[in-house]
Amino acid sequence: MHESPREKLVKGTVASPRLDAVGSLAFGVSRTRMSRDVKAERVLVNGRLEADPAATVKVGDVIALEGRGEAVVQELAGPTRKGRTAVTVQRRTGGWTRTEGLE
Repeated sequence: MHESPREKLVKGTVASPRLDAVGSLAFGVSRTRMSRDVKAERVLVNGRLEADPAATVKVGDVIALEGRGEAVVQELAGPTRKGRTAVTVQRRTGGWTRTEGLE
């Protein structure tokens, strides 16, 4: 898979495939901050506002964080030996703004 300067492949593990956990891995922020951003309605999943940090994400979901870009969930695998879920996301920089994301 070819990566442009505005794209980055991010791999890691999370305890569960929750929006706040996968989003924090994808955007390099703490899970607490990601949870706060979700509750503040700064996160879109597949083009729709998501206000529940515990929402489950699936392969193919597009997570957009206002001002930070978007991440496409490429793979959810697992469990690992420690019982965690392996995640691969393709992150693109250049986030949406409130006027672009909402119809």
